[in-house]
Amino acid sequence: MRDIDKAIRLYLMMAYRCGQSGCATRQSAVYREMAELMKGCETAEEASVKIKNSSYFLAPSLALMQDKLAAFERAYRENEMPDVADVYRKKREEIETDAGSMYETGYEQAAQRLKTRYGQASEAFTGIYRCYLSLLCSSIIDEASAKKTQSELKENLNKLGEIGFDFSMVAADEKYRKLIQSGDIAYERFVKTVLTFCDSPPDLEDEKRQVQAEYNEALKILAEKKDSVLEAGRVNRQRIKRSLVTVVSPDSKAGGYSYIDEEVIAF
Repeated sequence: MRDIDKAIRLYLMMAYRCGQSGCATRQSAVYREMAELMKGCETAEEASVKIKNSSYFLAPSLALMQDKLAAFERAYRENEMPDVADVYRKKREEIETDAGSMYETGYEQAAQRLKTRYGQASEAFTGIYRCYLSLLCSSIIDEASAKKTQSELKENLNKLGEIGFDFSMVAADEKYRKLIQSGDIAYERFVKTVLTFCDSPPDLEDEKRQVQAEYNEALKILAEKKDSVLEAGRVNRQRIKRSLVTVVSPDSKAGGYSYIDEEVIAF
């Protein structure tokens, strides 16, 4: 088989491969057209010169970039990030008008800024949910931690606002909803309740009264049995020892831990 026949066959194979991917239609068309252009040549060298002197010299790299931009545009459109998708669309249209603009990369920074903004929104939204759960499960015995969590909740809500996102809008967006691992009823309760936690965290008055009553009852029982409790402490203190030991991890997955330098300390 002549070199020119091999070259034509190679270009047709590349056209087929690109066409089959579904994401490289421009490249597929370019390689097929180039194979057609080469059919009138006697040698691969002649075909190379013909391509170099035609509009097809840069066509494959141009088509590659156009396909890449189209794929990015479609991906971000499907993921409901239209502003990011528009950056890739505008660049693709710019290249179609002026091939030389393919070497200008400013669009990448513009797209990255927008993607970073979505990432910040995701981080702030999941942070809001974590604070919500913490406050929902808060206890009167850790009031300081609850106040700190309440402050973090406000910070995350402010972060959303600073980057131009509204909590209600984000909460209604399916891509952010998927970040929250809860059922629909619990999620709906979260959306309706979390903003009230900024100023009015969960009411723990009933829990306070219950804990205080149990504490008072425990003190009463302890006072009645003070002597027997102290005696039990004196007897059991003699039996209690503290042990310090160094644990060495195994050399292999199948191995076991070993314990060295054990030291027993009596109270």
